[in-house]
Amino acid sequence: MKLFISFDLEGMAGITFWREISENKEQYRYYKKIVTDQIKYVCESLFKHFKLLRSITLCDSHAFGNNFLYDELPDNVDLIKGYPRRYYMMEGLDENYGGVIFLGYHVGIGKIGNMDHTYSAGIIHNIKINNKIANEFLINSYLAGEMKVPVIMAAGGNKFINHVKSYNENIETAVLKEEIGKFSAKMINMEKIKKRIDKTVSSIKSVEKYPVISVKKPIKGEIELKDTKYSEVASLIPGIKRITGRKIIFYSDTMKSFYETLMAIIFCCKGLPNL
Repeated sequence: MKLFISFDLEGMAGITFWREISENKEQYRYYKKIVTDQIKYVCESLFKHFKLLRSITLCDSHAFGNNFLYDELPDNVDLIKGYPRRYYMMEGLDENYGGVIFLGYHVGIGKIGNMDHTYSAGIIHNIKINNKIANEFLINSYLAGEMKVPVIMAAGGNKFINHVKSYNENIETAVLKEEIGKFSAKMINMEKIKKRIDKTVSSIKSVEKYPVISVKKPIKGEIELKDTKYSEVASLIPGIKRITGRKIIFYSDTMKSFYETLMAIIFCCKGLPNL
């Protein structure tokens, strides 16, 4: 069996705001060490509790995918890093994986919690799928579900975990920090974090316990962007219609197609100069 870990940084213990984790900051390596240690806790616990587990794919999905000390990762853990990627946070996932773990995830844009955003804090104001507000957890769960791969575990701040339970109470969860505000949180001792992670991993049962999260098709995507210049450029992509100054819609037959369109929108908008 092999497992897939989709990693984001905002939900990890020790992190409270983006300035801490900018690559040009002196303390950047310090935070890379903190998150690498937490990944090691998760992977070592998974190998301890699952004797049939042969490998783990770790998808580094924060910013440009450069958030780990690569040489400190455990054996049998493959790392996907770098940017851009067609399926970004879920790059490399296919139907051959036994389960997905979301590690370090956060609340969606506009929700009360630490560093709320959905994919791009500077570009996206909100995303809807089939008229329902969607966040990274839900979108990535839908993509995994299309491949018949269940989400078996999620770890992040307590407010994010509350959202997870509202979608699927069967998913095993671990709280890595107590969220206070957008850029503040109460941190938990790292030894306690290690024990929490191990306890959560030990609770994972047969993957049949965890139903896949599916989406009704065709899929209607509706995105409200931060600026009219973004919607103007996004509407040049075939299949996308601009319906208001900042809002666009499109339809997809599959979650893969939806994801590709979402990534194309973000990549195009990131390329705009600061006009």
